[in-house]
Amino acid sequence: MRILILGGGGREHAIAWAVKQNPKCGEIIVAPGNSGIAELAICEEIDINDPKAVISLVKRRKVDF
Repeated sequence: MRILILGGGGREHAIAWAVKQNPKCGEIIVAPGNSGIAELAICEEIDINDPKAVISLVKRRKVDF
């Protein structure tokens, strides 16, 4: 399962860490992320306040959740 998390702070890092513990999780994508999150997930540099950019990322990465 591909999971997208929007944000780049400590809360998103904690969410990414927790999600990664689930064996059903295949790939975690965080936008925009940060260097700490990059150790756990793929970071995508997009403007998360731009709905078109988010939808484009979801389609391109084939995000499930």
